[in-house]
Amino acid sequence: MVCPGFSAAALGGAEAHCRESRSNDGSVRCDGRTARFVAGGWSQAAEIGCGGDGRVRARENLEGHGPKLDQPIDSATEDFLDRRGFAEHFVSSLLSHDHSQGLVFAVTGPWGAGKTSFLKLVQSAIEDRQNDYFLFNPWLFTGAENLISIFFQEVGRQVRYFRHSTKAGSSLISFGNFLMSMGRVVPTFGTAWDLPAWATFGIPTILAATVKLWGRIRGHRHSSLSEQKNRLEMQLKKLQKPLIIAIDDVDRLSNAEIAEIFRLVRLVGNLPNVVYLLAFDRLRVEQALTDLNFDGRRYVEKIVLATVDLPEISRDTLQEQTRQELEALLKIHGVVGVVNDGLLPHSFHDILKPQIKNLRDMRRYLSALHFALPVTRGKVAVADVIALEGIRAFLPDLFAEIRTHAGLLTGSLTPTGSSEEESRRKQQIADLVNKHKDHKVMIESFLRVFFPACRQYLDNTLAGDPKTWFRQRRVAHPQILKYYLEKVTGEQLQHLEAAESMLAVLADEEELSGLLNLIPDEDLEDRIGALELFSEDFTIDQIRPGVVALANCLERLPDRPLGMFRFAPTITVGRVLLRLFWKAGSSESVETMLPEILARVPSLFARRHIIQLVGHMEGAGHGLVREEYAEQLQSDWAGEFLYVLNEAEELPKMDLEDFLDARKWIPGGPQSFKVPDRETVNVALFLSSRGHTVAQPLDSYTEVRTPYTYFKELVLLLGTRSEVERRFRSVRGQLTQMDTEIAQLIENALRRPANSGASEDTADDSEPLDEAT
Repeated sequence: MVCPGFSAAALGGAEAHCRESRSNDGSVRCDGRTARFVAGGWSQAAEIGCGGDGRVRARENLEGHGPKLDQPIDSATEDFLDRRGFAEHFVSSLLSHDHSQGLVFAVTGPWGAGKTSFLKLVQSAIEDRQNDYFLFNPWLFTGAENLISIFFQEVGRQVRYFRHSTKAGSSLISFGNFLMSMGRVVPTFGTAWDLPAWATFGIPTILAATVKLWGRIRGHRHSSLSEQKNRLEMQLKKLQKPLIIAIDDVDRLSNAEIAEIFRLVRLVGNLPNVVYLLAFDRLRVEQALTDLNFDGRRYVEKIVLATVDLPEISRDTLQEQTRQELEALLKIHGVVGVVNDGLLPHSFHDILKPQIKNLRDMRRYLSALHFALPVTRGKVAVADVIALEGIRAFLPDLFAEIRTHAGLLTGSLTPTGSSEEESRRKQQIADLVNKHKDHKVMIESFLRVFFPACRQYLDNTLAGDPKTWFRQRRVAHPQILKYYLEKVTGEQLQHLEAAESMLAVLADEEELSGLLNLIPDEDLEDRIGALELFSEDFTIDQIRPGVVALANCLERLPDRPLGMFRFAPTITVGRVLLRLFWKAGSSESVETMLPEILARVPSLFARRHIIQLVGHMEGAGHGLVREEYAEQLQSDWAGEFLYVLNEAEELPKMDLEDFLDARKWIPGGPQSFKVPDRETVNVALFLSSRGHTVAQPLDSYTEVRTPYTYFKELVLLLGTRSEVERRFRSVRGQLTQMDTEIAQLIENALRRPANSGASEDTADDSEPLDEAT
């Protein structure tokens, strides 16, 4: 079946994934094409999302629309660079070579050149010829100690599964298992005697490794590396068609991992009927190898038979694509009339065209503009936003100068009548331009058009009418520029910058926790929520530290009124945690990580949210672990919660859902759950029953806040209405001192009679608790 992940993700957020898209033969289909995953198997794809490279395909944009994020194309229909024909010729040449002794090809190009997209086209051409294409993304295993053995195990499983070649697949797996048993020394096989490489480890390390290797070899009396490799070669020679294995994102690895990948290819590059296709930035890889005392260029040339440098994207093609996507983005945001704006050509031709040099620049700019347009719509002229966002994205130092010299640029400084002061201001404008002399012509044109008050200093001409600027919402007016810089983009940009800082230390629990501790509680939700914009950049090594540090902030999130478009802050943080867990790739990986994660999250409140997230609760869980495993987590949590209620002298933070989930999860079922009749417990329970909503009447701009109590849930937890009243009376005085409003709400609920004909267990003024919230 065709994967429904895109539309589902657009409507419901990136919780939608491709579990439904598993076909009868076990493969995962996206856009009608079988997507084969070497790294992690089909289960990884089913958990992460759809696509042939293990990346999340859900695009979190305005109402499910917006500019395409910085990710590869999904099919040939998106190939606006028209590289499909080039890919077809490349595949024809690749398959025409003699592959009986193995082949190694490379696709090179700088970051942002479209290497992964080109591999997608190559995959399509290979599969059209009834050949098998496998993708191994080492980035998913960054930090793994046995990357080479993992490679053989993963490839073997896929060969055995998709090719139904049991012997060849089993031989690959056996070879990988053998390498695993040999430990860390074996991955250097093939370059083990290259003195410059080994010299970096030192003599003691080499001797220790040799002793370790000898011990491993003695443990394999009935087999040797040569025998294992000979068996593998015998099985591969029997294949009728070659195995084509693409290794992508090599340049994203650390220097040591890049070296390990090339050692892998050097070790197995001559295996019969195996063709390797590496994709990397040549300069980055050569420099990484050089930093490790190799001759980087010669080392690569010895391993790679032929290299294909992706052709440079023509300026005309890039500019046309930018124009089309910019127009599409404006339509998405409902921007009309901007085409007739005389300043729009200046924004595009003077700023965007010179600065956008590759696809990544274009995506980065459009994503920034997509964020800015909704918050400035109707308050700042669109052409000005387009121009200023271009300055912010590509000339951030100049953008900072705009903020610093806002009064000078808008002509709002107090007139002095002094020629000396006018000369000083003129010199300030000249200094601003000369500080960015590489872009002098562009900056002067930008200032003349968007800050016409500068013309008196640049050209000695009249500036224009500030009243017109204000009516047209131009940043040339000081109030419009102030709104753009401070009230909207300034605050939102702070959240994005904070999220970028968090992303940089997401793999370091201590650093991330320290950064989060510096954020005020009232800003915590927005700044953590901004991390979701970078979810495509999350990596598997960030899961444990990231989830722990972020989950430990859940108790700090301030309560706020909920409404139709306002959700609990825990949901915002939960969306980020979910996207981190997706990077694990399988339920087994999540289950392996969870014990350590939960052990490092002391809060019962936070642990419950994690357990809800990974479990199978309707409306809250995302099925990241097996049902029986989730049930055990829930049972253990409920037991611990009940123990705290009975024994703890001082209770931690609790909310009503803690009590309700404990009642559902406790072994023996809800009937066995009893809320202890302790003063501290009763106070905590009644305080947790507060709720409030926010509504806005159709004829008013004023928000109306309505408090209420979850009275029905109190009756559910304590058994009867009379028991609620008895316990409430016992702590009424203490509750009034702590929260007068909730005490009055419960009092009012008790004064009203139960619904006519209803049992004592119901109350007519209660509100249902939205457990998903």
